Amino acid sequence: MTQQIIIRTFVSSTSVDLRQEREAVETLLQRFRETKYIGMEHFGSRAETTRQTSLAEVDRSDLYIGIIGGRYGSGITEAEYDEARARNLPCLIYFKHESAILPEGRDLESGKAECLEKFKSKLRDSLHGHTVTEFSGSLELASRLASDLHNWLFDRYLAPALGDASRGNLPAEQASALSDDLRGFFALDRELSAKVAEEKRIAREAFYYLTYDVPKIMERYPGSVPDRESLVRYNLAQLHRLSKLNPHEAYVLRELATNHRLLASILLEKNDRSQAFDAYETSAEYCSTLVKLQPEDALYHRDLAVSRLNLGVLLEEQNDYTAAKDQYIAAVESAKRAAELDSRWVELADDAGNRVKRLKTIRSGKQGA
Repeated sequence: MTQQIIIRTFVSSTSVDLRQEREAVETLLQRFRETKYIGMEHFGSRAETTRQTSLAEVDRSDLYIGIIGGRYGSGITEAEYDEARARNLPCLIYFKHESAILPEGRDLESGKAECLEKFKSKLRDSLHGHTVTEFSGSLELASRLASDLHNWLFDRYLAPALGDASRGNLPAEQASALSDDLRGFFALDRELSAKVAEEKRIAREAFYYLTYDVPKIMERYPGSVPDRESLVRYNLAQLHRLSKLNPHEAYVLRELATNHRLLASILLEKNDRSQAFDAYETSAEYCSTLVKLQPEDALYHRDLAVSRLNLGVLLEEQNDYTAAKDQYIAAVESAKRAAELDSRWVELADDAGNRVKRLKTIRSGKQGA
C-alpha cells in the first residue's frame, strides 16, 4: 500500500484579530488530502506553556504560513517564525493591508507597534528568500494562498514525483493522486477569484443605483432633502468600509468622489456652503488619487476638473477671486487632459478657461478702479 504524502502546515498569527482569516485558511487546507492544518485552535490542554507547545508543533511541521495583521501580541508569532527559519522550513508570508485593519485590530500597549514594524521588516528581508503577499480580507487571503500552494506543491512534490513515476520509482497512483489535488488547488483558486470579482460587481451595481438612480427619483418629491442627505451619507459610510478593505480599488474611490459631490449639492440646497465646500474638496482629493492611479483615464481627469470648478464657484461667491482663479486654473489643466484623452470634454476645458479669463478681467477692473 502506498504511503500518503502529508504536509503538516503550521499557520501562525495573532488570534483574536485574525480569526476569520485563520478559519478561511483552515477550510482551504482541509479540502486537500496532502495538507494538514496545524494551528493553536487544536492544541488542546497541555502541560507545556503555550509558547513551548507552539514551537514544538513548528518543529513537527513541513510548511510555515505566517499571517500578519495589526497586532504584535505576546511575540509568539515572531518566535514561531524564528523557529521555522531555524528549521529551514519553507515559509509563505501574508500581510493584511494597513487600510483593512480596523482600530480594534491594533495593539494598544506602548512599544508593540514598533515591535510589529521590526518583525515585518524582518519578514520582508530579501535574504530570507520568501515573498510577502498582501491581502484585504479572508476571501482574498484564501484565494492567494490557494494559488501559492498550487505553485509550491508543484515545484516541491509533483514535479519530482512525476519524474520518479516516469522512472518507475514512485507508484503511478500516488503521483496521480497528488496531481488531482494540485488541479483542485488550481480550480479553487479560480473559484475564489470569481467570488471576489462577483462580490465587487454586485457592490458596484448597488452603489451605482444608490448614487445615481435613487437620488434622482427622490428629487421629484418636495421636502426630500433630508432623506437624500441621509441616503448619501449612508452610501459614504459603506464606501469608506470598502475603501479600508482595498484602498486602491478604483470604482470605490470614484463612488466616494461622486457621493461627496452629490452631498455638496444637497448641502448647497440647505445653504450650508461651508460643509459643501469641504465635501467638494474631499471629492477633489479622491479624484486626484484616481488620476495618479490611472492617468490615462479621461473620466477621472474630467471628475477632478468638475470638483475644482465647483470649488472655484463657491470661492468666487465669497469674493475670494485669487483662490477661485487658482481652482479654475487647476480645472483647466485637468479638463484639457480629459479632452486630450476624450473629445467629449472639450467644452468643459473651454468653460474652465473662460472662467479664468473672466476673473482676470474682474481683477483688472478692480485694480483700475
